[in-house]
Formats: sequence, structure tokens, C-alpha cells
Amino acid sequence: ILEGFQNPQSLVTADRVLKSLGQAKAKEEFKKRKPTMPSKHFIRTYLNSFLNDPVINESKALMSQQNGHSDETGAYHQALQKLGAEEFEGIIDLCTKEISENTQKATEARLLRGTFYFLCNQQKEALEDFNQVLAAELLDKRMKVNALIKRGSLSIQQEKNTAGLDDFATAIRIDPDNVDVYHHRGHHNIQMDRIEDAIRDLENAISKCTTFAPSHVQKSFADHKKAASQLMGMNLPLPQSVLQSYKNCVDMFPDYGDARALYAQALGDAGKFEEADREFSKAIELEPDNATALVHRGLLQLQWKQNMKEATAIINKAIELDPKCEYAYEVLGTLEVQKGPGSMEKAVELFQKAISLSRTESEMAHLFSLSDAAKAQLNVAKKLGINLPGLGAMSS
Repeated sequence: ILEGFQNPQSLVTADRVLKSLGQAKAKEEFKKRKPTMPSKHFIRTYLNSFLNDPVINESKALMSQQNGHSDETGAYHQALQKLGAEEFEGIIDLCTKEISENTQKATEARLLRGTFYFLCNQQKEALEDFNQVLAAELLDKRMKVNALIKRGSLSIQQEKNTAGLDDFATAIRIDPDNVDVYHHRGHHNIQMDRIEDAIRDLENAISKCTTFAPSHVQKSFADHKKAASQLMGMNLPLPQSVLQSYKNCVDMFPDYGDARALYAQALGDAGKFEEADREFSKAIELEPDNATALVHRGLLQLQWKQNMKEATAIINKAIELDPKCEYAYEVLGTLEVQKGPGSMEKAVELFQKAISLSRTESEMAHLFSLSDAAKAQLNVAKKLGINLPGLGAMSS
């Protein structure tokens, strides 16, 4: 800090220490994290990333019959109705009731309960449910594959990548034509920076079902990541092929908000700010509860007009829309850091809020690093009475 962030060796050392501290703190804190139901938009996006989930499809079929009304009165059927109506809060309890009665639908109820445990970050309970589903006799192929995908995803979220990828490989052996396996493995390969593997998986997913929008959009995102990594450190524009890939997704699926939101981000990266803002506007119109798209639109104002006030106002709107949007708190915290030592306490407060909402241990570790960097700068500024320019550099 005293060197004004001008010594590269000091910056590398500070970054290493902060990462190490963040990982140690996250390891302890993540165990104590309370279960939290994510926003409806988050849950809807996750559920829509499956084409062959037998429970979700059963819920859709039920909702299409008599507007969701049925003569069935069992707890599992009630859970399916709640799933279709996006009334997510009571689903776990209804599934538990069905399981305790050991009915014919107990295994389906367990898969649904495990899914919601997973979404609510109750990882131990989710794993137990997925294991029990997979241990069931005479299990339908689609049920087995769905449980393997979700257990594999959980393992990768816990950074047990080998175990997770083993589950995906098993799922492919059981049902090699199931688009969901390739789509979700592709998504995780992007997270693990295995971009070539991700592209192969997503191409496979598209070949299995050419009309499944999420796979097309994830493939464009993987292409974008690949291009960005190749251009790193080079002052070159984003290739037109990346923008065209997103544009094709928007043309194919004009009502799919995620396609427009990611296209807007790419347009922003390419410096096409007005076009980007228009696409964000359309994405938010299609999905008014998409808080993350609002955060990105806020960042666009900063990138485009250097308008901190407008950016902050838009990101605060995202928090009003979804108070559980961890990314919004992280971005606001980072913006506060850029303002200098007078805003550090506010930055730390925002990072702590983001930490309480983080969904994975690695996310939490990253946020602890940001928070600790802000605290270090605040302490130095207070103790030494200094007001350094560029005090936000450690969190950039």
C-alpha cells in the first residue's frame, strides 16, 4: 500500500496471501452457512436447464392438465403443483411427508427433495438423497441419469472434480443420447476452465437436441471465453465470430432472456455500448426478475459513460428486485473500494453481505479476499493517516 501499488512483486505476494487467507476463512465459514432458498429467477433458470428431468416434466404435464388441478391429493402431487406454480418454499416438507409414508412416488419425491436441498446449499442432505435415489431397485433410466447429473454437479461444486466427472461419465454410458448430461458437464467444464472440453460437450448437446436454447447459449459463452483467453494481454477487439454466435442465438430464440443478456455483455466488451444497452433492455423486459442482468447493465453505464452514480442506482435496483443477488453486493463493494478509504467500511459491509449469500466455497473464498483487501487498506489509512491515490488497486 505504501508503495502506491507500483511494485509488481509486492502485489503478487499480497494477492497470494489474500487468496490463502480467503480459502482458510471460507473453509470454516462455509460449514456454518445457513440454508437459504435462492430467488425464483435462479431456481427457474436451473430447472429450465434440464430437458429430461422426469420430475420437472411430470410437474409440467400436471400443470397442463386442467390448469394444474388433479384428483390426486398426495404430498408429492402437491409438491409438483407447487413446483409448476413456482411456490417453492413448501416443496421440501411435502417431499419429506411423501417419503415418510413410503409411497410408490417416494423415490421421485426424494429426487425432488434432493434437488431443492442442492439449490438451498444443504449439500450433505442433497448428497444423501441422491445416493438413496441411485440405490433404489428397478430405477427408471431418466431418474438414474438425473440423479447422477445432480450428484456430479454437487461434487464439482465441492471441488471433488474427479468424482463429479465420474458421475457424468456413468450417466453417458447409461443414456448416451441424453442432452442434459452433455449440457451440464459442458457448463461445469467452463467453470473448471476446460474450455475445449466444454465446447465439445455443448456441441454434443446441440446435436442431440437442436432446439434446446440453453445449450446454444452456453456454447456461445464457451466460444467467448476461448476468444477472450487467446486475446489476453493483446489490445485486439473481440472477434466478430463471437458476436455473430450470440446474435444467432438471439435470432433463433428471441424470447430467451439469457441469450440477450449474454449478447449484451459481449457487445459491451466489443465497445458497442448503445447496442449492448438495447439488448439489456430487451433481456430485462423478457425476464423482469433477472437481477444479474440489471447488475451487468449497471456496469455497462460505468464502462460506457463513466457514470458511477447511474451504475450504482441500477445495481441498487437489482438488490431491490432480488435481495439475495450476491453478485450485486460484490460489484457494489468493488465500486465502493474504487472511491478510496472513506468508502472502505461500506465496501467491507457489502462484501460481508455477499459472503453470507455465496453459493460455493470457492465463491466465498474470493469474496473473503476482497473483504480482507478492503480491511487492510482501511487499517493502514486509519493508523498512518494517509490518503493514497489508487487505493482501490488491490481489489481490481
